[in-house]
Amino acid sequence: MNELYWITRLDGVRGAFIILALCSVIYVFVCLIKAVDANALAIDDEEESEIIAKFIKCLKRAIAVFCVCVIALVAIPSTEEALLIYGVGGTLDYVQDNPKAQQLPEKAIEALDRYLENNKNLSETQQ
Repeated sequence: MNELYWITRLDGVRGAFIILALCSVIYVFVCLIKAVDANALAIDDEEESEIIAKFIKCLKRAIAVFCVCVIALVAIPSTEEALLIYGVGGTLDYVQDNPKAQQLPEKAIEALDRYLENNKNLSETQQ
């Protein structure tokens, strides 16, 4: 039951990573605007190089956060995908390990064939 709870929370986790990725992009633009404004007010080359160094530091942080978010978004399935993986994966494991379950499709076809034959014979005798 615990697994199902965490599977249903995956969309929230993905949403948090999306918001974090957007915030990192916004952070880059804010740092860029601040750097351009400060660069315009810079008096000498030393201040200018300090401003550029701060911007590059901000850019590195934002790129790191953005990359982690993108990798997480690729790796974390949505709730629907996770439920499918959890349900179908468990079922396939059960069917592969259970010899009786492997015989079911053949038995179902045979039963269906008998049923259709009986209905065909009944419809021919009623005509």
